[in-house]
Amino acid sequence: MERAEAWRVLGERFRALRNEEVNRDPGNRGDSWLLVYCPDFEDAVSQSSDWTLGRGVDKGFKGRFELEATKAGIALGFSEALTPRDVWLRQVLHDLRESDDDLLFVNAIIKQICEASARSCTRLERLALEEEARLKASQSTRKPTTWEEIEPFLSRRLTNDLLDIGNRHGKEMHSEVLAITARGNSGTLYPLELAVKQMDEYAEQIYKTCLEGLEIRGLAQEPLLLRAVYQRAILPALTARFGAISSAIESAANALGQSANIGAYQGELVRSLLRVKSKWDNKIEIAAQECGFPRRTEVVLRGVEGAHSAVGVPESVPDSVQPKELTPVGRGIARRGNARLKTYLSYRSPLKRQILRLLSQYPEEKNIGMAVRLDEDGIEMPKSWRGKCATRSFEEEYKRGGKITASLDSAISKVRRDMRHREMLG
Repeated sequence: MERAEAWRVLGERFRALRNEEVNRDPGNRGDSWLLVYCPDFEDAVSQSSDWTLGRGVDKGFKGRFELEATKAGIALGFSEALTPRDVWLRQVLHDLRESDDDLLFVNAIIKQICEASARSCTRLERLALEEEARLKASQSTRKPTTWEEIEPFLSRRLTNDLLDIGNRHGKEMHSEVLAITARGNSGTLYPLELAVKQMDEYAEQIYKTCLEGLEIRGLAQEPLLLRAVYQRAILPALTARFGAISSAIESAANALGQSANIGAYQGELVRSLLRVKSKWDNKIEIAAQECGFPRRTEVVLRGVEGAHSAVGVPESVPDSVQPKELTPVGRGIARRGNARLKTYLSYRSPLKRQILRLLSQYPEEKNIGMAVRLDEDGIEMPKSWRGKCATRSFEEEYKRGGKITASLDSAISKVRRDMRHREMLG
């Protein structure tokens, strides 16, 4: 509506000038109504000297018209070859010739330039309103981009970006396995902690690459695509890593003669996978909600109907190695005993939402470190806390050791407790 409103205002100003000259010289008896002598219409890049304005009712009136004409020319957009005033005069001349208006005399003189300018503004206001209506209609009917449409572009980027981290992880794991083999039975069966850490780093790289790709295509604020990054990119990668690690554990146990320990390692691997999956499911959900999307109870993307077990154990995992205390029963839900348990969290408090995000990224961070990171992220102090503190800095207030310290400790502990309860923290 801004462009339409701008033309409406300019039209009113031109019409006010028109009313002024009519009142000062009724019927144009003094031949003082402002007119314009036009240049040759075929001259596509006319210079300002080619346009000649009449004298008008006085010199001040002519100057005021040129000021409004300059504003209108700027609104149209002018080139280096023409002044804004001349851009506007060419526009008015074009409109008069298109409409065969009687204000144009012998195709060369605009008899009442103030009235002609007001009419052009009305036409441009109408065109602006029509364009805005078409734009709104196209936006309301535009089909959302599907994962299938963006997947080839993201796949090319992932192939390049994941090569380096894959090579690095392979070298790290090879060195650690050699060390374990050298220790023999006295050593650890398999570097499970390193494997889980690499699994999380791999998911982080996938998320970063996909997010950059979506930003390039202008789709970073599409909640369904953000969730598809988890379902169609991160989840398959985690599942593939799980299978590879599970096979490596079995091979290592057989090579070291520790087959009896396979069950314990496989069980811990499953629990670790659940924590990593829950972390990423929750992280993607927070990002989707920040795009203005409602909280998800269950989302089905086109072509992703089979992804409902996204936060559970992969179907390929044998029943013998699934942890008894945590069995997946559906997307976003796990069961401990007889209780159903959500594997993602959502808080109304912006502070707790940010604490949740920070703990997902920095699970070992101390509370003072969390205060520093809250300041770095620009999080505002809750209104109910502001009366208790002298500054708006979480770090400074935490160091003072007053009521804010206790309140922040309580909030962080609450989020940590909820995350541990949902197997999102170790």
